Order: sequence, then structure tokens, then C-alpha cells
Amino acid sequence: MTALNDFFNYGETQGLFHVQLISSFPNAVAEGYNNVYVNAINFDNTTRIYCTNKGLLQNNGHPTLRSCDALKFLFKSNPQGLDFIEFKVLTNQTDLQTWISANLHLTEKITDSLVVLEGILADSNLSANDKRSLLNSIILKFIVAVGGRIVDDEGRYTLSVQMKLLEVDAIITNLFENITFNYASFEYPVIKKISELYSYYYDINEV
Repeated sequence: MTALNDFFNYGETQGLFHVQLISSFPNAVAEGYNNVYVNAINFDNTTRIYCTNKGLLQNNGHPTLRSCDALKFLFKSNPQGLDFIEFKVLTNQTDLQTWISANLHLTEKITDSLVVLEGILADSNLSANDKRSLLNSIILKFIVAVGGRIVDDEGRYTLSVQMKLLEVDAIITNLFENITFNYASFEYPVIKKISELYSYYYDINEV
């Protein structure tokens, strides 16, 4: 058993980490990922529980912290890892720069998700040494999975859509260029098509 396994077991026993198919998440149909048959944690739900337990709620009862849609533990990889996953539908977005910068809150979701993760880790029963080293001994990734209605009727991505994905990649890369995270192992946002996620995790034996 590794420290990452111990951390997961702690979160599971505390009701914070519940693994389920991404396709079964509450917003899966609305956000176009109801065909992603990959197991992960609904991290929005984890954040809601964590913020409720800590009293970090707005007047309307919503958490004060934003979070990524999903968290995936990569136990079989070497080194092991954690993937934060955020799903977005890009259809009908003509000004991608403004839309991404003003509406997606990606930097906030990454930093807040790390706050939640670090908070759970701090509360856990792991040893002090494991707590200090865990997040720097694994690979932390943030994946933006895009798609939804931008595919054609045959599920194919057209050249114009491919160009849009390249534009999204460039904008997000620029957005994070001057942000520093306190983890040597943190990998900056990776853009994936929603339709690629299953094969991506299948290829690394982490479905």
C-alpha cells in the first residue's frame, strides 16, 4: 500500500471520495459527457461536503470554493498520480478568449481544488511525513475535456472544430503561463476531446 492508497481509503471512509462512472454524474447529460465510461470521483460533491463540514458556505448555501468536475486517482501508473478533470461544451462560442478568461474560472477551479485536496490531506490519518511528501511524489494533472454538440451527426470532429480546439489550447496555455503552483510535479492544463477520455485512460490501464 502506498501513501496515495492510504489517502484514498481515508477519503472513502469519510464519505468524501465516492468513485462512480463519470457518465453517471448529475450534469453528465447537460455537459455532454454521459458517454464517458471512466471511473472517477465527483469532486464537485467532495467540495460541497468538505465546505459544509468546514462551514465554508455562502449565504445561499453554496460552497465558497469552486472545484473541478472530477478527480481521478491513478494507482497503477508509475509514478502514481491524480487527475483533475473539467468538462466544457464549446458550441456557439465565437469569442473564445473572452469566454475562457471570463467564464470558465479555470485558474480559480485549479487553486480551489488544490485547497480542498490539501485540506482533506491535512485532516487525514496519514503520518506527518507522508502528508508532507504525498502531493510532490505523484503526478498532478489538470485536464480540460471539451466537446458536446461540436461534433457532427456521425460523431466526427471537423477541421473547423480541430482548429477551435487548437485555439482553446493556446488560450489556456497562455492563461497559465505566469501562474506558479507549489508542486514540482504539477502538469499544466491538457486539452482533450471528451470522446478521447475513455481511450486515454484505457491505454494507461486506468479506466
